Amino acid sequence: MTEALLSGDLEHALNVWSLLDDPIDIVRVPGPAGPLYHLGSNGAHRLHTARLLGLPAVWAEIRQDVLPLEVTFGDATPHGEHIAPETLTICWRGLLERGLAAGRFDDTTIFGVLHPDAVMASWMLAPPDCAITWAAAYDRAYPGALNQAGVPVSAWQDPQAWLSWLATEGRPVGDARDA
Repeated sequence: MTEALLSGDLEHALNVWSLLDDPIDIVRVPGPAGPLYHLGSNGAHRLHTARLLGLPAVWAEIRQDVLPLEVTFGDATPHGEHIAPETLTICWRGLLERGLAAGRFDDTTIFGVLHPDAVMASWMLAPPDCAITWAAAYDRAYPGALNQAGVPVSAWQDPQAWLSWLATEGRPVGDARDA
């Protein structure tokens, strides 16, 4: 990749970097103070090379996933991860009660289904271990923004703290529709 860039032959470089046929896939994840971005299905080698070379920019396709009409236990649980369904029920109900998500929770099925209308950040719908990882990344990108949005630092220090915070009844701290 480096040789192709340094060759001075733009067509050769574009072919080696596959930017025309297979652009780098970046996913935009909205949040209360601004978005986070993560690598989608491809592009790790190209992004790493661009960083090593100190390139100021690289061509990428940025997409943003839409909020699903419903979220089930299976949708939110990574393949192979063992998590009690009650854990997600507590999290989703807590998000709704605190105003960090808007919608309804349908508990007529065995594990329950969340029908979100809005959520402050889609990563909040994930199991606690994933949610706190995203929260830490979000706080690095936007220091203090989560606290300002009503999510205290103590809530995302570990998975149990996240679960406990969401399980604690309290008045709504934000409005997911503003996200």
